[in-house]
Amino acid sequence: MRRTRSRSTLDCADICATTARVLSRHTGYDANISRTLLQACATACKSCGDECAGHADKHRRAVPAPCGRRG
Repeated sequence: MRRTRSRSTLDCADICATTARVLSRHTGYDANISRTLLQACATACKSCGDECAGHADKHRRAVPAPCGRRG
């Protein structure tokens, strides 16, 4: 179970960091790629947040803040 939580947190961080890098480029823009990346980021954050919500308060404090910052 702990490996699943760690995996979810790391996946979320990697996907969102990649999304930020792609979207911050100052060359060209492809709406389909941007939309797909943003959807993947939102999905990963939701999964991570859902995983975080299932833990006791002491565990939630140990999980990085991005899990709780989904809109």
